[in-house]
Amino acid sequence: MIKDKYGMINDFNFLPFNDNYVATANGDKTIKVWNVPDDLSKLKDDVPRSVLYGHKKKINLIEFNPSAEGILASSSVDSTVKIWDVINSKEMYSLECKDSAYSLSWNMDGSLISSIWRDK
Repeated sequence: MIKDKYGMINDFNFLPFNDNYVATANGDKTIKVWNVPDDLSKLKDDVPRSVLYGHKKKINLIEFNPSAEGILASSSVDSTVKIWDVINSKEMYSLECKDSAYSLSWNMDGSLISSIWRDK
């Protein structure tokens, strides 16, 4: 895990349609989307481009949809999996689970998402 001034970063994922943006799953219960400039010498400690709020506990996993621009799945210790519209900064769907997921993965065309859970 990496720690920045905002807290622990538990996972990160680049937007598949724009390599200049990366999302981070954070211990402060947020997902942050950051702009990464092409010229890394211009990289600065800046505020995130957007922040997604909705989970009640730390977020442990995030995964962008491979075919739908700006669609992101997240899993949290609050035992939910959420689907987000990152472009409009809003939650689209939430699934209550028995525990937090160990892994999230979209299928190749982005029509399904799967997860691995402790309950086997």
